[in-house]
Amino acid sequence: MKMMGKRVNFGGRSVISPDPYITTDQIGVPVFMARKLTFPESVSAVSYRRLRQCVINGASVHPGANIVEDEQTGIQLSLRDMTPEEREGIANQLQVGRKIVHRHLMTGDVLLVNRQPTLHKPSIMAHIARILPKEQTIRMHYANCSTYNADFDGDEMNLHFLQSYHAASEAYKLMATHK
Repeated sequence: MKMMGKRVNFGGRSVISPDPYITTDQIGVPVFMARKLTFPESVSAVSYRRLRQCVINGASVHPGANIVEDEQTGIQLSLRDMTPEEREGIANQLQVGRKIVHRHLMTGDVLLVNRQPTLHKPSIMAHIARILPKEQTIRMHYANCSTYNADFDGDEMNLHFLQSYHAASEAYKLMATHK
C-alpha cells in the first residue's frame, strides 16, 4: 500500500535480480506479485472464455481473478474466500449484464518500472511483464542497469500496473525501454 512513504494502488516493490534470458523490454515478475496486481477487464465475446477461466481459478491460482464487478450497479464480489462451486456459478453468469473481471497481471501486460531514489529522466520506463513462476524477486536484463542506475546489490524497483488499455498503449509507445 505504500512505496517510498506514498500511498500507491496497483503497484509493487521488490528486490531486483539479473536475468540474461529475458529480453530488454521485459521485466520478470514473481507470481506472488502477479496475483496481487489486477487489471479491470470488461467481459466481451472475445475475452469471455479467458476471463471465465480466471474467475474459476479464483484469487489463489495464477492466472486468476480477485474481483468480479457488475458494471451497472457497481457491486463487487471478492473471489478470495469463495468455494470452487461458488466461483463456477459466478463464471457462468459473466455474460448476463455487463461485468468487469479484475484479473491478475499476465505475461504481455505493460508495466511502468522505476527505481528510487534516482535523478535520471529515463529512470521510469515501460516494460512488458513476463510472469516467472519459480522466482521471488523482480528480474531484469543487464542492459537496463545504466538507465536505472542499478547494480543488483540489494536495489529495489517499483512496478506500476496501468489500469486501462489506452494508458498501457500510450506508455509503451512513449516510454518503452527501446525508445
